[in-house]
Amino acid sequence: MIKHYGYKDAINDDLCNNDFNRKYKNFTDKDTLKNHSDIIYVVLNGNPNCTHIKAKNLLFKKNEECWKYFERTAVFWTYGHNSDKWIDHLKGAYEYVLYVEREDLIKLLFEKSLSYLTDKESLSNKDFKKQKVYASTQLVHFLIEKWLGDNPLKDLISNYGNGYGIYQKLFDNWNDFSKIEPSYWDNLCEYHLKGIGLQRGEKWENEEF
Repeated sequence: MIKHYGYKDAINDDLCNNDFNRKYKNFTDKDTLKNHSDIIYVVLNGNPNCTHIKAKNLLFKKNEECWKYFERTAVFWTYGHNSDKWIDHLKGAYEYVLYVEREDLIKLLFEKSLSYLTDKESLSNKDFKKQKVYASTQLVHFLIEKWLGDNPLKDLISNYGNGYGIYQKLFDNWNDFSKIEPSYWDNLCEYHLKGIGLQRGEKWENEEF
């Protein structure tokens, strides 16, 4: 994983920052803000891609500056998500806002998710009802509920996918992990390693990191 993601490599600050600033400038001028909302959406939606790589690298190097980039990613990912109605596609945004403990952004994401999880058109759509939902999506909503004390989406999302999967033992033993056999942690590690594209021929869109 270290080799695959280049975590040992030096971080190219100019490349990371210049890419972000270039995209950010696309929608900060008055003409764009006033007349081209479509451009604003595209830039907001794309900017997380130029911030989360640096955030993860800095985190791996135990550099506290990583949280600035995690928060930047959380903000842009949250505000850039407008029309996509598939549950898993907001998983990353929820993970980032949980990382940086932005309750305001989580509540905004709740609104976005609820808009299609309670929408009659979505609920009557065969593909929507049968959509695949990663176990890690269930996990992040469980963790949000534990942090906030409430999560209006958790039970709704549990109706999709195949449940908590490999994370079930975490949920069952949340108050005392000592009850979990040591081999479970090895299996959990192996599960994640197999899901991050380290296998030859693995399609990136099928990864679950």
